[in-house]
Amino acid sequence: MEHEIPNSSKAINSHRSSGVRRYWPLEALSWLIIAAIIILKGVLPAFEVTEVEPGGHSEISALESQIMKLQGQMLLAASAMSGDQNPVLLEEQIKPLEAGSVGQRQRAVALFGVLCDSAQAMSSLKRLQEAAKEHGITFTDDQLRINSILRGVFEPVKAQDPEFGDLSSDDASFLGEQLGWFGELVVARTQNSEKVQWSQLLDSSMVKLVIMIVIMIIGGLLGLLGLIGLILGIVGFCRRSLHLLQPEQGGGVFIETFACWLVLFLVLTDLLSLLAVQISLPLLGTVVGFFLSLLALSWLVLRGMKWTNVMRQVGLCRGRGWWRELFAGVAGYAMMLPILVVGVIGVLLLTFLQKWISSEESPFAAESNGAHPIIGIFENASIVELVLVFIAACVAAPIVEEIAFRGVLYRGLRDQTGRFTAFLSIAISGLVSGFIFAAIHPQGWVAIPALGAIGLAMALAREWRDSLIAPMVMHAINNTAVMTIMLIMLG
Repeated sequence: MEHEIPNSSKAINSHRSSGVRRYWPLEALSWLIIAAIIILKGVLPAFEVTEVEPGGHSEISALESQIMKLQGQMLLAASAMSGDQNPVLLEEQIKPLEAGSVGQRQRAVALFGVLCDSAQAMSSLKRLQEAAKEHGITFTDDQLRINSILRGVFEPVKAQDPEFGDLSSDDASFLGEQLGWFGELVVARTQNSEKVQWSQLLDSSMVKLVIMIVIMIIGGLLGLLGLIGLILGIVGFCRRSLHLLQPEQGGGVFIETFACWLVLFLVLTDLLSLLAVQISLPLLGTVVGFFLSLLALSWLVLRGMKWTNVMRQVGLCRGRGWWRELFAGVAGYAMMLPILVVGVIGVLLLTFLQKWISSEESPFAAESNGAHPIIGIFENASIVELVLVFIAACVAAPIVEEIAFRGVLYRGLRDQTGRFTAFLSIAISGLVSGFIFAAIHPQGWVAIPALGAIGLAMALAREWRDSLIAPMVMHAINNTAVMTIMLIMLG
């Protein structure tokens, strides 16, 4: 059955569902709290200048190490699959990794030596030493030893000598401890006694590249279907055949509730995580804090709304039936992918901007890569930690964040912009709620376009279905897919 979009002004005049008195000072205070948290969590970190200590960030973070390891594995597998290696092409692919900390640059030296040749490795090491001297970076004893080991392995040797230098067992062990997978790669490739390990590293990288290709193909097909669905949705909207949310008077009480939730969420997750550290399971505290933050919904009841009305307004209802809403969530995820592509383009633009800014400050400054810090635990996580990661990302986040962002915040924004045209009201509400959603996440300012695009897509699903089931399903599918891929690729 087709449903016409109700006239916004009529909807406002004919629906006073909340019956809650509007307090302008309280609403203004709520916006100030939201803005302050966005500035503290999303804006100020973007302008922090990381101090370059002696050694130039000698301790590469677990997250940076994991991401660079995956990049190295993809390059190794692609090089092996291509057969006829192109040194110039490989050099262009590895050279961007010569950035950030000394540890990251030493890993780039290792890649040059393994994938290109010894001369390229020595050139990379020379660039590292020259950059360190130019910017006053003093190598630590461990870094000096790594440089010496890499030079001993890759430095052109005298005639009649083997292609690579020999390593002592102590040096080989030290290289693996300090450079992780990259150290193991150097040892496996350069030492004749480690041919089995070299074969294992190569096979593992090849499998991951094939998985990545399959994922890209499936994602591309889903994205194509989603684009078709998105176009049909736009056509339906233009023809006024879609059933949309009906804006109502006020909306300030929902902004107040969202501010309460935001404060409660940050306080509870941080506090309970600290307490859970005592049992070595900080993620358990995070999960509990997620669900306890929903106590903020009680503010709506305290302000005079009936609980049944709260459930309806927030979208905690079965919509047009459980199965139809679940299917709408799957379809909504496919339609989210084309929107996400636009966000990824924004991330790439911000990444180029960040590199330009960081190069002006110091070439050894750490860079934000837009990845969630939780990814850093995959390599050495226990089974219990992995279970908690999946519960937090694939259960708690989809339920709690959808109630807060698409249920409460988006509802309040739609009510406050209800006097505008439907298109303008939806656009403003979706973009603002998407930006706030992205800004409070820990991936950093570089990831805001991608996360904001995801938030916008889920807001459109909330608008389309008038229920949170579809956006919750979209959120769960997205997080489960990302976490599973990361577990396979990084674990």
